[in-house]
Amino acid sequence: RRFTKEASTGLAVLELKDRSRQIANAMASQLFAPGVPLRTTLAAFDASLGPTNEEQRATGKVAEGLASFFYYPHGAFLEVIGRNDARFDPAAGDPFDLLLRSNVALTKRFTAEFSIRPLVE
Repeated sequence: RRFTKEASTGLAVLELKDRSRQIANAMASQLFAPGVPLRTTLAAFDASLGPTNEEQRATGKVAEGLASFFYYPHGAFLEVIGRNDARFDPAAGDPFDLLLRSNVALTKRFTAEFSIRPLVE
């Protein structure tokens, strides 16, 4: 309930990119918890992703048109946490490697054009 309220409040007046960022911030507030390592958070993120484009083609259930934009907030989520390294626990692993793995998982469904930027800037 908290996620839905946080993600959807005022959504109707926002443009697409701002909507994605709002949903991404709601995702971050739900997935990040004090003491939870980034590795655990990103494992939950990766597990939340649906079938890859290749898996969809294999089953004949390919998302068409704008359906892949479902993942726009997922990319924005990776961008948000990639820019907020205050949340990272260095003992939990290299944030670059962890975020890169999640970006690879995302690109099997949608673009990582924006979410990869914090890692290469």
